[in-house]
Amino acid sequence: MKTQTLTVRIREKALELLEEYPDGLNYSKLRDIILATDHSINPKTIHSAIWNLDAIYPDKVNKPSKGLFILLSHKE
Repeated sequence: MKTQTLTVRIREKALELLEEYPDGLNYSKLRDIILATDHSINPKTIHSAIWNLDAIYPDKVNKPSKGLFILLSHKE
């Protein structure tokens, strides 16, 4: 069984968090929550994993304004 890379785990956590927040999350809040779940992760690693979630998951994540991520399933 192949273990997931740290980047993939961070992105999956970001998607889980966005599911919990129907109004979306600002980039800095999303980063802070992920960091709070695992203090061993370097904040720069989190940044590189989530800054372009809308481009990585165009069918799941929308970025209606600068720094705001929201799931398409929650978008009005």
